[in-house]
Amino acid sequence: VTTAWRTDPFGEQIFAEGSSRKVADPFDYGGGLVNPEKAADTGLIYDMGSQDYVLLVFRSLQRLIYLSACW
Repeated sequence: VTTAWRTDPFGEQIFAEGSSRKVADPFDYGGGLVNPEKAADTGLIYDMGSQDYVLLVFRSLQRLIYLSACW
């Protein structure tokens, strides 16, 4: 997630939930805390037109048909 923090809003470490108080690792915090201001402008651009999406769906269906024929 490009718009998330791995620390809390005060810059402190995030701790895992549960009975033991340990510093959170990637399995605990997942994508981090969402930063709503950055989420509005992620900076990511997907330069795809409708033809690109048609090809994506077509190729995905081809793979499904091929895999189902293999079973």
